[in-house]
Amino acid sequence: MELERDSSWKSFPLSPKGMLENLTGYWREMRPYQEERLSPCRAACPVGEDIPAYIALASTGKYEEAFFKITEENPLPAVCGRVCFHPCEESCLRAELDGSVSIHRVERFLGDYGLKHLTFSPSRRSAKGTIAIIGSGPAGLSAAYHACKLGHTVTLFEGEKRLGGLLRYGIPSYRLPRRVLDHSIKMILAMGLEVRTGFRLRDEQSWKELDKFDAIFLALGAHESMMPVITGLKSSEVIGGLEFLKEINSSNSNSSRKKVGKRVAVVGGGNTAIDAARVCRRFGAEVEIIYRRSRKEMPAHESEIIPALNEGIRLREQCLPIRIESNSRGGLKLVCQKTEPKGQDHSGRTLYEPTSGSESILKVDTVIMAAGQTFSVPAYTGPVKFSPEGITVSKYLRCDGGKYFAGGDAVPGIRRVCKNRGDVHKNIRF
Repeated sequence: MELERDSSWKSFPLSPKGMLENLTGYWREMRPYQEERLSPCRAACPVGEDIPAYIALASTGKYEEAFFKITEENPLPAVCGRVCFHPCEESCLRAELDGSVSIHRVERFLGDYGLKHLTFSPSRRSAKGTIAIIGSGPAGLSAAYHACKLGHTVTLFEGEKRLGGLLRYGIPSYRLPRRVLDHSIKMILAMGLEVRTGFRLRDEQSWKELDKFDAIFLALGAHESMMPVITGLKSSEVIGGLEFLKEINSSNSNSSRKKVGKRVAVVGGGNTAIDAARVCRRFGAEVEIIYRRSRKEMPAHESEIIPALNEGIRLREQCLPIRIESNSRGGLKLVCQKTEPKGQDHSGRTLYEPTSGSESILKVDTVIMAAGQTFSVPAYTGPVKFSPEGITVSKYLRCDGGKYFAGGDAVPGIRRVCKNRGDVHKNIRF
């Protein structure tokens, strides 16, 4: 038996207006909006890689697609898969179940796969802009890659004879093999950009050479070590951490700097200090790291500290060098004081002050000062405003208007290889 259709709905009152016009009920004060909610791992990634997407592709054997998914944001996956400290894994939700996904190992595998099997194709787009990029470190290489993808004509300027910046001259080869770096750079160069080495912004004429370009990106890096104000720094056996690593990474096997002596003191607690200490250990030296705060406050990543200690490097915590003296029997005497926590600074970080009467002497052959890195202000600054902390930029890295932009270690902030300053390549306009 067929049921009668209920026709009562025809008399149900309907409003001819939509919800945004008929402001009654809960939606009187509500409006729809769109919000992008990233996965925790991607939100923690310094360069914003789409980690869930390339992990999913890699898990099904689609290595080519996974590689190019990474390079939508980062053209150096084989490099970052080795030197990034993967904060993504610390945020991985899987850690609450059994263990974080080894994201950096997957990135390294995909990066190496790309170096072996894939290439970056020249862009078919024609943006018709001319761009000068000053510096060939990670920021400069990334900017060159993304600009080429957009179809711009790119010229990459570098002060040294070889490209790579602190990737080449600041990171030891045991962490970043030079064949990996060279091949990664070669892939980017194959996109068709021009390279000029031996170029430095040191005078008015060098700045004028950039006038012909539509946009200039300054990726100058921070290549100088911060030196404490203590006596004895002028000794030939005292060297900055970055200067030491650069000399090692750019020299031949007969370099005198490799003869660091039997005893080395490295002052500092960051990754440069750890790198310098481990290099000296490989030369057979007894190495001690001097750090004014406690180990838990060291800026160096724990994944670097633990191997250093396992290699026999000693760590002297809460110890502050106050002067360096010559030893009558050769070498140096590093005079230190014990420090104790005394309140906090304006940023909330614990202050450590030296304790009177707690002096100790450490006899060494070489002292490496690796207490931080700083930016070198050019003698002639051209149309850009420089400060000892770096170049001040707007949200999208523009320097006080005009056609100059800056990024990487040249701008104030945390200085590391994987450093996010937003989707710059998507937002630069000139």
